[in-house]
Amino acid sequence: MTLLNPTFLFALFALAVPIAIHLFNFHRYRNVYFSNVRYLQELQQATQRQRHLRQWLVLAMRCLAIAFLVLAFCQPVRVQPRQTIARGGSAVSIYIDNSFSMENVGSEGTQLHLAVQKAKEISAAYKEDDRFQLLTADMQGSEFRWLSREELQARLDALAISPASPRLSTVMKRQVDFLRDAPAGERNAYVISDFQQAAVDADELPADSLVHVTLLPLPVQQVNNIYLDSVSLNAPVFYEGSTVVATAFLHNAGDSKAERVPLRLFVDDRQRALADVDIEAHGRAAVPLKFTIDRMGLLAGRVEITDYPIHFDDTLFFALNVQKHIDITIINGRGENIYLQRLFEGDSTVRLHSASAQTIDFSALSQSRFVLLNELNELPGGLVQTLQAFVGDGGTLLIVPAEDADVASYNAALKLFSAPQLQPWKQAKSNAVAVNTTHPLYRNVFEGTVQGMELPTLQGSFGLAGDAGTVKESLITLNNGNDYLAVTPYGEGRVFLFSAPLQATATDFVQQALFVPTLYNMALYSSSVGVPYSILGSGVAIPLQQRYEADRVVHLTRLQGGIDLIPDLRRKAGKSYLIPHADMNLAGHYRLGDETAAQECLAFNYSRGESAMQFLDAAALQQLIADNHLQGYDVVRNAHRSLTAAIQAEREGQPLWRWCLILALAALLAEILLLRLPLRQADK
Repeated sequence: MTLLNPTFLFALFALAVPIAIHLFNFHRYRNVYFSNVRYLQELQQATQRQRHLRQWLVLAMRCLAIAFLVLAFCQPVRVQPRQTIARGGSAVSIYIDNSFSMENVGSEGTQLHLAVQKAKEISAAYKEDDRFQLLTADMQGSEFRWLSREELQARLDALAISPASPRLSTVMKRQVDFLRDAPAGERNAYVISDFQQAAVDADELPADSLVHVTLLPLPVQQVNNIYLDSVSLNAPVFYEGSTVVATAFLHNAGDSKAERVPLRLFVDDRQRALADVDIEAHGRAAVPLKFTIDRMGLLAGRVEITDYPIHFDDTLFFALNVQKHIDITIINGRGENIYLQRLFEGDSTVRLHSASAQTIDFSALSQSRFVLLNELNELPGGLVQTLQAFVGDGGTLLIVPAEDADVASYNAALKLFSAPQLQPWKQAKSNAVAVNTTHPLYRNVFEGTVQGMELPTLQGSFGLAGDAGTVKESLITLNNGNDYLAVTPYGEGRVFLFSAPLQATATDFVQQALFVPTLYNMALYSSSVGVPYSILGSGVAIPLQQRYEADRVVHLTRLQGGIDLIPDLRRKAGKSYLIPHADMNLAGHYRLGDETAAQECLAFNYSRGESAMQFLDAAALQQLIADNHLQGYDVVRNAHRSLTAAIQAEREGQPLWRWCLILALAALLAEILLLRLPLRQADK
């Protein structure tokens, strides 16, 4: 216990007054004459002892009344063990979780409204000249400065829901770092949140002896939430007339089964598919939604469900950039290959360019995404150098060697790509025995296993060998252990290599069903593949389908309105990437392009980290603090009580002067009762 005004203790000398009065009264005697006192002797002895006891008790009550009255003026305070005398004022950082989950409605309104009220109670517990910081889930640069109490109140009144959802350790590190340099004698951090379980990483929380942290978990009500977790497309690129299968993945975060949940798929605001699904409690469901692409260009798609009361995760946006055609260049060494010509010339999605090794225009190769070297006797150095830059920028190269190819020339080029080397031609029959069906080249080609399927037979082949620097993945394997088809990644592109010519005299592969998807998918997936959608706030660079020059001014505009900015574009290995901007905080479709024509459609969605409605209460947080041995952390167990008085009592100690007044009045009351209490008569 501490006395705020200890000088009032001098008033305890006033205790001498009742003591002196009582001592004086004890020594005053009166003579009372009776004619016969023989019968009163026994009564006098009994009442005299009672009178003396009462006088001493009255004296004690008067002394206690004066003593407690003096202590009340001294303002005694009960101090907690962690409390110290702080000089230089207080620095207070208040974090309010304004993520989507704070839209939940409780008995006192939304969680965000309750959090704002608690922040105001916290600020009221401090002095006018103390410094405050208001930190939110957005963590913008403007939040890292000191505020007065009035400025804090204004910002609290303007606080709104945000799509951001940082982890608790990130919040605490920002608060601790900001408070550590504060010129104050006392540094306090407050975290007001519903403490979603997915965002609490107690093992990463910082501990600083200079900063005291108070966690305030808000009371939450159990919410059954059904949300769209993700959407996957059956192919990375599409063309007019293609059938798209958009598989929507739903999650039921509630404790009860959801029946006949409706799904709707829209493309360019036209409903193209409809379905409904039953989802078990805490279960997942995958629902395929099909539609046919009826035009080229930029397509804005979305999948919707209807769920209450959480809405932010009921829509998932995706984008399709339907291309007109694929540019393919075939460089022939021994004339055109009729099997390749038939495959690509009859496809309207392919624009085929054929040339010989002597007439090829190296500068025109950059216009294609797929280049096929068909049975060249040797690989000239100038062509190899051009192809090396082409593949590094994301192009796809297929090498089909001639039977009498110059092995040394080929190996010199293959070594630059870290691809396997050609061994001397061996005229021996071999059979393909395995196909790597897990490779993206054969995506959606096979259903089940390849057992019983006709595989290629070769009359002869080059062996494919490699040294320590070789990188390859086998796609079709022969029974002699060699590869018939292998792929090597290089830069942003890939190099495919056959070990034998694509001629009927060398293999029956060109006449089999596997030939078409193998060659066609090489061309199809050679196009620059964009992502169907991105997650806001992830900070991940987004690969773009188009290439944007550094001097080209492009705009990123939200189709639903609200955002128009100049994005941050980066180039790496000939490919363009978009760096997400801090002002991009609204989900929807965005158009990326210049002033003359839109070039690309991008889709952004909110993170689903807030969708799992599982929270930690005060007891669970206290247990996490104890398990991780965190010093300087406290948990408020009753969020409904007023925080102003509680914080003041915690900072300044619990005042006891009211109890002193009560005890002083009780002593006076006891004195009155003692004086009015009649003395007990002795038994006769």
